[in-house]
Amino acid sequence: MKKIAALLICTVFLSACTDPELPEGAESQQPPALGTTSEVSEMTQQSADTTAAVHDGAYALLSQYLERKPETSVLKNCRMLGGGAYLLCFEQSDHSYEIEYTTLSHGKQIYTMSDGAAHSAADGFWVLSQASESTAAAMEWQDIRYQRLRVYQDSLSLEADVDVSPLGTIDAFAVDIDERDVYAARHTAEGLQIERLGFFADTPETVCVIGASGENAYLQTIRSMHMGDGLLLVVGEASENGETVPCFGSISLRRGTVWLHTRKNGGAFEAAPYDGGAYFYDAEHPTGIIYRIGDARESELTLGYAAESMQVFSAQSGAYFATCMKISETAAEITVYDSEGGRITKSISHESAPIAARSEIRMYFDEDARRLLYCVADNDWRELLY
Repeated sequence: MKKIAALLICTVFLSACTDPELPEGAESQQPPALGTTSEVSEMTQQSADTTAAVHDGAYALLSQYLERKPETSVLKNCRMLGGGAYLLCFEQSDHSYEIEYTTLSHGKQIYTMSDGAAHSAADGFWVLSQASESTAAAMEWQDIRYQRLRVYQDSLSLEADVDVSPLGTIDAFAVDIDERDVYAARHTAEGLQIERLGFFADTPETVCVIGASGENAYLQTIRSMHMGDGLLLVVGEASENGETVPCFGSISLRRGTVWLHTRKNGGAFEAAPYDGGAYFYDAEHPTGIIYRIGDARESELTLGYAAESMQVFSAQSGAYFATCMKISETAAEITVYDSEGGRITKSISHESAPIAARSEIRMYFDEDARRLLYCVADNDWRELLY
């Protein structure tokens, strides 16, 4: 591992941000419906109409369980809970979502329905509920209006029901379940503003405002935002010498300072987040290099092949990551690395159908079982030991 160098990427430290101020017992649980509009005082209310306890047999592998799901159920998120337990989120044909707690010993045990996908984190998961057409106040993000944020434990018990409408129109959104805060980015006349809204607060507070910084590069747009250890990890575009360039970096939640990494020859950075950090990679250019922010340090990792760096998937702990490289119409090379960039295993997956578009390829690490669950073609889930 080596520190990020300036071979293909420019690293700029900025202070253009003005800081205003320095599953146990799952079978007996019957959680509330994710799509209701209950207030915080009603968070423990149960809903038998949308939540059910189900037992459908024992399985040796999660991929075997996924084979039994109907073709209309598409896995959109998987949280490995350890000991053969999983939190699964499936998108249905009507674009609703089924969220379930599943074990290999019993199959699906409890589930509920939602109008939004589940976003997993270290201490649970969260979903956004859309605002009705008659609702005047709402948070608007990616052209969709939302009113409620609901935060759940992995066992599907409701932890918080948050009114996000005070945030208004935003560019990016992130949730810190542990600290019970929501973060949002928005454009203002002064620059890019970062706001924090507590789960039980009525109005957001400004963390910092990022404006033009002389000759230095400064963050102009945030496309995605993830929680780090005391940081907001961001992917977006920066202004550098009058030119808009792709970037990734971090925003300190304590000081409001920004650390940016820009690329002058174009590209499109993406993030593979994990609990407390993220891997960053250029999805358009085969550089053979990816970057890691986590454990209070930043590092550059060189991979075995240049094209590997165009698609990266991280384990929940950040201790491992996988790359996927298409080598023929129906074959892909999958490689698992440790966080230092050391290769652990490499495998060729031969598919019975053409390899899917990169946006449809999915991979999840089961670190407890040392297996990589992956799907690269036709919703065909397989597992690789590493």
